[in-house]
Amino acid sequence: MEDEFFRRFFEDFFGELPQREYKQLGLGSGVIIDPRGYILTNEHVVGEADKIAVTLPDGREFKAEIKGVDKRSDLAVIKIEGRDFPAVGLGDSDNLRIGQWVVAIGNPFGFAIHNPEPTVTAGVVSALHRSLGRISSDRDYGDLIQTDAAINPGNSG
Repeated sequence: MEDEFFRRFFEDFFGELPQREYKQLGLGSGVIIDPRGYILTNEHVVGEADKIAVTLPDGREFKAEIKGVDKRSDLAVIKIEGRDFPAVGLGDSDNLRIGQWVVAIGNPFGFAIHNPEPTVTAGVVSALHRSLGRISSDRDYGDLIQTDAAINPGNSG
């Protein structure tokens, strides 16, 4: 306890207080990029995780393993066991033009726990090659695609 009075008060009755270890849970989204179970997500979603659980839109749950991360660009690849997963192909950002329609698909707020259907928002490409610069000593967000599609907490990935 931070307050010395309360710490001493409780120690008088209960002895020395046990130290607690807290686990942080994170939520995020990702996309299957290979039928063998490779998933692209953000490094900040899985980078510090001891355990990773993936819930697919059909409700199936899997344990996942980190296969690679690039902290600087905030990307990670994780893998779930299985095969023949529906996968999407990656587009070619060199072909994007300002004003083109885009969609953002994710599962904000962890609703996958109760309803695995994704949330879909739409917008346009607002700008290309944007840079937020170095946000921290190990993250450099540059050459970004800016959109006005709504991105909600939990959509990371």
